[in-house]
Amino acid sequence: DGDFLACYLTSGFMVLSFQKKLIEEVIDTYKKGDSLADDPAFMQINAPKKSRAVATIYTRVNGMIGWAEFDMKFNEDAIYCSGISHGSDSTQTFINALRVQQPVEDGFSGALLPSSTFFYDRWAMSDRHSWFGFTASQEYAKATYSDYIKQRDEEWIAYLNEHAGESVMSCLFQSKDTLDKLPCAVMCIPLKDELAAERRLQSLLYSTPKEEDAPLMPKVVSNNSLYPKARKFPKYVLPRNTLLTQLTGITESALYTFACFYRGSLLLAPDALSLSAYIEAVESGDVLDGTPVYEEGIGSLSPIYNFVMMVDMEMMLSQPETYVRLIPNFFFRQSNFFRHFMLAVQFTCTEGVVYPNIVLLYKG
Repeated sequence: DGDFLACYLTSGFMVLSFQKKLIEEVIDTYKKGDSLADDPAFMQINAPKKSRAVATIYTRVNGMIGWAEFDMKFNEDAIYCSGISHGSDSTQTFINALRVQQPVEDGFSGALLPSSTFFYDRWAMSDRHSWFGFTASQEYAKATYSDYIKQRDEEWIAYLNEHAGESVMSCLFQSKDTLDKLPCAVMCIPLKDELAAERRLQSLLYSTPKEEDAPLMPKVVSNNSLYPKARKFPKYVLPRNTLLTQLTGITESALYTFACFYRGSLLLAPDALSLSAYIEAVESGDVLDGTPVYEEGIGSLSPIYNFVMMVDMEMMLSQPETYVRLIPNFFFRQSNFFRHFMLAVQFTCTEGVVYPNIVLLYKG
């Protein structure tokens, strides 16, 4: 495209970049001897290879994972990145929250995902204290915080500690209503005892102080003609809280969460339509399980894991800002490349070591 390519040559290596400033930083680092060779965490993973790979990538993502090493392999349909990360510390990061969880051992959730799902994740949540310690520290969870909302959050966290199972799943999918431009979003939390959990929720709603400064409660629409099978499942509107935002990363200014009990789980969503559309799809068997793309996506993943995520990048890259934090910004900066792929990410933790696995399936 007419840009100049800067380079730096020595007797041992060559450095190339479109950015001259980066080349100058390499020269300064080389002359001063101040490099990653002095970083103990990096040197721990920079060990001699036991197996051959096409390429090896070393990376770290602030707030998510320390130094990780990925071996890359390719074929005509996919790019595979198998990784390992040893380093751990006391900071509240995504990976450190994962390390202390008991893994999910019952495979994947295709039977509970509408066929139009283009994003889903599922993660272990046996140690909820660690998860909420990490999520509560995120800036997006504090946008309109107050003492009232803080008190509601504490109530819902106590509620989950008492009634929730040990994993959480969330998904984004398209509704049947073609006029609805926003995707449906649902979080599914398995429960220890659905009846006890519903009774406790009703008790909480009855005892919660009235919101004097709140707008009128959003109207719950549960009899939409597009979703007849969802009518028999009552919907609840929770007082303002940040629970859904913390656990999914989806921000809604009103902070209201809609809830529904379904098949032994608690469903949470930013609107009642998402709940109805989700239930209708699952009740009708209109799900991802058994579809070629989904089966191919999970084919290279382990059925035992601490976190898994699958994304249709073309669909995800076109979503509004409130959803973009669900995947790292790196993928958006390289959107022209990644929009051609299905992305699968999995983290498995064993004895404090994290094994990240990334698969890019070409959609062409």
